Amino acid sequence: MTASDRALIEEGDALLEAVVNETDTNTRARGRLIELLFLGYPLARLQPLLESSDRGLVADGLYILSEMGQRGRPLLGAAVACLNHEYADARYYALDIVLSCSEAADGGGVAKALALVEDNTDRVRAKTIDLMAKKGASILDAAREIQCATYGDQRHCAGLSLLLAPTPEGAQSFLIGDMLQRGYGLATAARLGERGCFALKNATNSSDPVIAMMALRFLARCAQTGGTT
Repeated sequence: MTASDRALIEEGDALLEAVVNETDTNTRARGRLIELLFLGYPLARLQPLLESSDRGLVADGLYILSEMGQRGRPLLGAAVACLNHEYADARYYALDIVLSCSEAADGGGVAKALALVEDNTDRVRAKTIDLMAKKGASILDAAREIQCATYGDQRHCAGLSLLLAPTPEGAQSFLIGDMLQRGYGLATAARLGERGCFALKNATNSSDPVIAMMALRFLARCAQTGGTT
């Protein structure tokens, strides 16, 4: 190990301790720690945060990991384990990690993440709908296979089938259903691009505030990208 590597690890360890101890420099420590992770500080050092009994530390660890993008993939399993955490912030950041890091081999984790479309926290539901709208077909197909074969929740099976073979009519039909169906319906409309604009516009008037908010976001993206979300 070179002197510069040793100095990087020592600084990273000190910053991690500052995060754990919630000192006055906590916000600065998190930002600098993210910088050091990109420079080579070992990602595995975050694992104790993700397994902490302190919900705030779990959320801190997940937030830091979420900022790593695809580089956070080695700890994806630990993030998936936090999807059912009691703390909404932890669930939110865990979803963000699944969104940025999951691949076709991670169908089980994605299937578990999609269950949060019925979460009781608005921003967690919104992040789940965003995940539905953005993940590639191979990943959603893997999630459907596991969902249908292992978990057996036919509501999710039907929703995933619609995401994989989206139609404007299907989106509209789901958007007038229950909480789970509305989430799948809106994500389907977003995946349709220009063909989903009518459903998205209708959804902006939904009495479900999460659906109305996300419909507006998807419409804005649609306008900026010429039809894709």
